[in-house]
Amino acid sequence: MARNSRPAFAAVLALAGVLQAQSATIRFGEISGQPGEIVALPVHCTFDLTLIGAWIAFRFDPARVEPLSYSVEGTAAAGADPSAPFLNLYQDQGMCGISLHERGTVVNPGSMQIPPGEDVCIGHLRVRIRADAPLGRTPLYPAETFRLSDTVVHFWRDGAKVNATSIVLAPDGGITVTAPVGPRPVGDLACTQVVEEAVLAFTLTEADDSIEIRRDGAVCAPIPGTQAE
Repeated sequence: MARNSRPAFAAVLALAGVLQAQSATIRFGEISGQPGEIVALPVHCTFDLTLIGAWIAFRFDPARVEPLSYSVEGTAAAGADPSAPFLNLYQDQGMCGISLHERGTVVNPGSMQIPPGEDVCIGHLRVRIRADAPLGRTPLYPAETFRLSDTVVHFWRDGAKVNATSIVLAPDGGITVTAPVGPRPVGDLACTQVVEEAVLAFTLTEADDSIEIRRDGAVCAPIPGTQAE
């Protein structure tokens, strides 16, 4: 009996090692910015196998911030195909990350193969702080699901794709809105063409004496501070 227990124990240890090696921890960083500013929130991941892709759900406050895109420039995932980084939004939910090129059951990991590491930066979530955002910290953190899709991390092992069997989502992550230097910017700025004219529309975020519209740094159209078009 004793002779059979040692192989069984070794098998349990081997299985535990495989499961542990297919785990990942995802953490969003902390950053600060002024109303109207675009900031880059770092996305970190700890993993024990070669990482080739990730779909990361998150939550945010749409009244205070507006996610714009997911960028891998200057990170460990910079070798990803230019079309791989993505961002999807729905109300206060988002999904960002690095997609894979798959055709049926064939997976091409491409040039983006990140060796195992701890707290590796795999991208930045580019976020615009709304012009009317209240001052203070607003949470922006990873979540388990985005609508009907789950957070998933893809690994490359023995020439095949495997998914993380365990994902830990750190509850941290957020953006601190600091006081603006000077007047708050206008919000929801939009420009439309009407025949041969350009029409600017925006939302006032505070009472101003006047608003200056500049072209190439020169004032071209000063308007009253109460006018929003």
